[in-house]
Amino acid sequence: MKSFIASCRPAFTKRFWFKLTLVYTLVSLVGIKSLISVFDFIIHYRHFNEAMQPAAVLQTVAERLKPVRRLIESAALDT
Repeated sequence: MKSFIASCRPAFTKRFWFKLTLVYTLVSLVGIKSLISVFDFIIHYRHFNEAMQPAAVLQTVAERLKPVRRLIESAALDT
């Protein structure tokens, strides 16, 4: 079976330079994907870290409570 597969494939696939190019391409793709993942993690960590600072949390909570504060001030909840 192995000799049948070897006889069917083109001759250039048996050369060292073809194999080296194929391996280099695969290693490059894996490396690029790894770098993209690392940089994406760093960027998301920065945004997460900025959002979790006490001042940012307080500002977000204050913005979300504005409608409730308006209802309390207008005495609409007294009924």
